[in-house]
Amino acid sequence: MDTIKTTLFTIISDIRYFILAGFQNLPLSIAGFMIIVGFFTAHYPLLFFSIGYLVVLPAFMSGLNAFLSIFSLFQGMSSDAPACSLIPSYLYPTESTAEIKPGNDLGYWVPMTFFFIGYMITNAAMMFTAAAPVGTPNDDTQALSPGMAARKTNTAVGMAAITLLAVVVLVIRMKMCEKWYGVLLGAAVGGVLGMGWYRILMAGIPTDQRLNDMFGIASRLLVPYAVTNAPYACMPPTARN
Repeated sequence: MDTIKTTLFTIISDIRYFILAGFQNLPLSIAGFMIIVGFFTAHYPLLFFSIGYLVVLPAFMSGLNAFLSIFSLFQGMSSDAPACSLIPSYLYPTESTAEIKPGNDLGYWVPMTFFFIGYMITNAAMMFTAAAPVGTPNDDTQALSPGMAARKTNTAVGMAAITLLAVVVLVIRMKMCEKWYGVLLGAAVGGVLGMGWYRILMAGIPTDQRLNDMFGIASRLLVPYAVTNAPYACMPPTARN
C-alpha cells in the first residue's frame, strides 16, 4: 500500500513539475515549435508569424524598455524568482543566478505570450467572419452550409480556448511574478502587436489569407461548384471558348 502511495505521489509531483516547467518556458516553446515545424514543413503562416514573434516584438520591446528606463519609475517585475524569467534558470551560471534582480522595465514573457494570443484571436475572428467563396451566379450556395457551420464552430472553440489561456496567464503572472500594471501593460503591448502583425500580413494579399492563417481554414475554403454532385468533363482550352 505504501508503495502505491509513493508511486502516485511521484506521478503527481512529476505532472506538477511538467506543467510548471511548460508554463515557465511557454514563450520559448511557442517560438521553437513555430520555427521547427515551419521550416521542416514549409508552413508559411508559421514562418511569417515567427518573424513578428522573434524580430518585430523584441525590437519594439527593447525600444519601449529604453524609453521607460529614462524615468526609472516603472517596475514591471516584482520577483526575482527563477520561475519568472523568460530564460530558464538552469541556463544561467550558478554564481550569477543570485544576481538576477527585478528591473524598471517590462519583461518579455507576457508580451511574447500575448503576441501569440492576440494573433490567434484575430486569426480566429477573421476566419469566423469570412464570407463564403464566390463562384458563378448559378452556383448552389446551400452546398457550402455544412462547411461554413463547421468553420464557425471550430473558430469559436478556438477563440474560447485562447481567451481561457489569456485569463490563466494573467492570473498566474500577477500572483507569482509581476505587478498587476506590469502584466496589463505587457499584455496590451503584446496583444496589440500580435493583432497588428496579422493585419499587416493580411494587407499584403487582402483577398488571400492562406499566408497568415494558422488554423489552415483559408486553404480549405471551396467555391460552391467544388462541392456539388454534378458531372464534370475535361476539355482542352480551345474548346472552352
